Amino acid sequence: VLVTSIHPLRAYMYRDGLVRFASSKYDANAKDGGKKTAFLTNTSVNKKSGIDVEDLTWPFPKLYETMSQLGMDPEVLWESIERAIVQ
Repeated sequence: VLVTSIHPLRAYMYRDGLVRFASSKYDANAKDGGKKTAFLTNTSVNKKSGIDVEDLTWPFPKLYETMSQLGMDPEVLWESIERAIVQ
């Protein structure tokens, strides 16, 4: 998403790009926020996790394909993102 103006709101959504995943599972009950690799997707943070950084960074088409294989509709994701932007 690229926001070029707040008032009036002008935002552009691009369907091509990268998705980054955290390398460890988030724990809502963890003390002091838990592991930083559970909520930071920065490559320099996650490269020390033991998981190949390439597995944590996907192009959007791979995400769409995976969602479809799991019976999810990628269009619903885009609609949710759009609603979050305009609210």
